[in-house]
Amino acid sequence: MTTPNPSHRKAPLKALVFSINGQAYCLDIMLMREIRSWAPVTPLPNAPCFVRGVINLRGNVIPIVDMSMRLYGHHYSDEASRVVAIVECDGKYSGLLVDEVTDIFDIAAENIQDLPDITGAQTFKAISGLTTHDDKMIGILRLDEVFNLDVDLAQ
Repeated sequence: MTTPNPSHRKAPLKALVFSINGQAYCLDIMLMREIRSWAPVTPLPNAPCFVRGVINLRGNVIPIVDMSMRLYGHHYSDEASRVVAIVECDGKYSGLLVDEVTDIFDIAAENIQDLPDITGAQTFKAISGLTTHDDKMIGILRLDEVFNLDVDLAQ
């Protein structure tokens, strides 16, 4: 197992929290650009199964990543109730299809816990640490790994 990216745990974090398959995840709010309701996408032939397609956002073609498929290996059935979080990673915009956005809160560096040491858990590569908020365990996402096509996170 790779060591989580320590840069995610060195400083406090203002986090946007969203749910995927009933589990809470968050990411640095500075990576967020906007939140949109679900709209039909244009599918791309031979795209990875977790890329639902693309949308045109003010003249920019944005890929939409189904986070349920990316992390858990299956599509959520009711797309109309889901939302798309537009994020920026390495200068590129993408959309994350999630169940719902639930909260924004500050995470103190000392409240970010390391992941358990479980060898071979690919999904852990997409999570830099864990924290709790309102009695919920929340995984802190690493977008660089979510968008890493060489890693199958849904194993």
